[in-house]
Amino acid sequence: MKTSGLPCRANHDCEVVFTVMPQDSMDALREAAAKRNAHELEAHQYTHIVTTVLGPSTFAQGPAAPRRRGRRRKEEELNVI
Repeated sequence: MKTSGLPCRANHDCEVVFTVMPQDSMDALREAAAKRNAHELEAHQYTHIVTTVLGPSTFAQGPAAPRRRGRRRKEEELNVI
């Protein structure tokens, strides 16, 4: 199902969708989410339980350790002059 907003999560038969206008506004998103939560509780006695909590993104930090390229050589080969 493709929607242009936040659909009701209580059951698949409910076709209520809460639009976010303007779409680039976090306040509008929070308001639509609050309306959806209120609808789900009033109409379906459903409270959504968050199963995953995301932390801050670590993407900009890069990898934790440098990645080796190629095959590892034996120590004997590294000491040869």
